[in-house]
Amino acid sequence: IAAAHAAAGEVQAALQSAASIRDPVRKELTLKSIAITQARLKDVPGALQTAGSIQDAERKAIALRDIGRVQAQRGDVQAALETAAIIQNDLAKAWVLREIAAAQARAGDVQKAIQTAAAIDIKQEFVKSEALREIAAIQVTAGDIQGAFKTVAMIPSAASIGKARALREMAAAQAKKGDVAGALRTAASITRDPEFMKSWAFRDIAVAQAALGDIQGGLKTVDTHFQFHSGGF
Repeated sequence: IAAAHAAAGEVQAALQSAASIRDPVRKELTLKSIAITQARLKDVPGALQTAGSIQDAERKAIALRDIGRVQAQRGDVQAALETAAIIQNDLAKAWVLREIAAAQARAGDVQKAIQTAAAIDIKQEFVKSEALREIAAIQVTAGDIQGAFKTVAMIPSAASIGKARALREMAAAQAKKGDVAGALRTAASITRDPEFMKSWAFRDIAVAQAALGDIQGGLKTVDTHFQFHSGGF
């Protein structure tokens, strides 16, 4: 019942129903859902109060993480930073910072975005690499290819798959813009090929060439560079 009230945006009714739940795990999961609903309804003080009532440290961190992500996605960067600051779980905090970095980059403040990504604990290398990858993708969309290369170079060496994925996405974006020569250079710069990444970058370029009407060029790219792998994404 509480979940249904929360889904309908009926926060007070949801909280009243949650109070009657006896199972502590179910109760706190319900409170987490209510807190996220409150954040989406822009009732951040209420969301933080609800999240604060969760006793389990991990579930509380997840609730605060999701509140922070909602704030960042809405463009309320300062509020999201404040939420991130009170999260005690490093992984949960890292995901909020990743969302904040993306919001800053989308708003055109790439330097702030990079600073936010740099603040992510190095132990959370996957999340850090995802933050930098997202920033690079936004830079490519804005036409800042050189800036994107610099951002990708910041991805931790241990996260080489993340770097390869970022370069693949960059190559595809370049090709879609008609810069096939640049895209081919970007794909060729992928130094680690986890079974498929480099080949699939060339495949993306070929698809873009075909979409732009250069069927022969696409076929040449496939013949020259693509090697089939059963994996990929």
